[in-house]
Amino acid sequence: MIDLGYKRSNLEQCLYIKIENDLVTVIALYVDNFFIFSNNKEETVFLKDKLSSKFKIKDLDEIKQCLGMRVNIDKVNNMLDQENYIDLLLKKFDMLDCKPVKTSIESNYLFFISYFLSQIKKLIFLIKD
Repeated sequence: MIDLGYKRSNLEQCLYIKIENDLVTVIALYVDNFFIFSNNKEETVFLKDKLSSKFKIKDLDEIKQCLGMRVNIDKVNNMLDQENYIDLLLKKFDMLDCKPVKTSIESNYLFFISYFLSQIKKLIFLIKD
């Protein structure tokens, strides 16, 4: 990754980041999987080509699920949810017919995504220095 212009994060050893002008690409490694987040399709294609020339890889296209969370990315929103996991738990404990109740937490609260994006911004800042 280093020879392709990526810098390894000092805070997270499985995170590689490349920043060139307006290009931002983040590679997150997890066990034997990796995720590419980029604002540039050409860089993504180039990276996949380079990696496939050195490793046997299987492109699963856009991420749909990671660590039990469903990932939904479109041009306006980036959303993570655990609906599938919650359904699995409800089924396991025979509670599929339970009734929802109001809680003090807003149902569409995006704290996790905001926190994640703020951490990425901090990592980018650290790598630039």
